[in-house]
Amino acid sequence: MDNMMAWLLGRKKGPIEHAIDEALSLLEEKDYDAAIAVIQNKALTREPENRRAILHLGICYMLKGELDQAETILRTVVRKGGMDSESAAALIALEKIGKDRGKAK
Repeated sequence: MDNMMAWLLGRKKGPIEHAIDEALSLLEEKDYDAAIAVIQNKALTREPENRRAILHLGICYMLKGELDQAETILRTVVRKGGMDSESAAALIALEKIGKDRGKAK
């Protein structure tokens, strides 16, 4: 099957997408450290600048409660991209972090 046919039939998931899916499954189980490790070791080692993987790493830290680390990572997503779905998701997560910090005071 040529590349055009593969595209028409639906894109196959690559290793980054598989790593993110694995991390999301671990997040559902609240295994934050394992999810972080999967993204770092299986996604970001292959593509250190992959904004989707960076976004999910930030979300892992946010859910783990490490808000400073999450904020730093999520701001990187926004800074490195234009206004796309990754930036929009990062901004939403940053807003949640701000609200969570406000509740903690």
